[in-house]
Amino acid sequence: MFFIAFYLSWFFRVEGREVSYYHVLHTPLDDMIPFLPIFVIPYISWFFYMLVVIGMFGLFDKDGWEFFRMALSQVSMCVIFLLISIHYPNAQDLRPDTLPQGILGDIILRLYKVDTPTDVLPSIHVFNSLVCSTATWKSKIFFKEKKDLWMKVIIVIWGWLIILSTMFLKQHSTIDVGAAFLAFGVYYVLWITADKLKEKYAGMVNKK
Repeated sequence: MFFIAFYLSWFFRVEGREVSYYHVLHTPLDDMIPFLPIFVIPYISWFFYMLVVIGMFGLFDKDGWEFFRMALSQVSMCVIFLLISIHYPNAQDLRPDTLPQGILGDIILRLYKVDTPTDVLPSIHVFNSLVCSTATWKSKIFFKEKKDLWMKVIIVIWGWLIILSTMFLKQHSTIDVGAAFLAFGVYYVLWITADKLKEKYAGMVNKK
């Protein structure tokens, strides 16, 4: 809770600062991706998604290793994101000029007002969704039985719908999304390395 308060405070200070120039992130591929209002539903569900997955690990991870690994990845990436935003002011110009009439359009309009198109690199929505879905799929704690596999599948699909929503809502450029995937790839290698070191250390302790 302390970090969330710290992060939001820092984030809104970064968002509210005066910047003379933003690096616009835009590729031809972005123009080929359609704007699909229905994806506002998975996009705004990201907050609940995070709460569900982190809550599961926090409650049921007995030794705390998987929870610690996942939480440390997300916390450190949020700090890196803010440092990038400070030293490399960036923005995207993908949002449509007009929005559809109706409840989806109203939700998107509110979202656009709250979540500005600045400081978007890398996409935290994408990175954290990758962390949560991968941690759940690879977890040795949850859904060990084959009959429970559908629960893992739901969490993974949910995470990927959130990832797709960042582009279908024109909230992020493919550059932001690609950067998030690249960052996660680095973290995943660190996960594997840390797991092997943990197992090696545990084996040495058991031999003693």
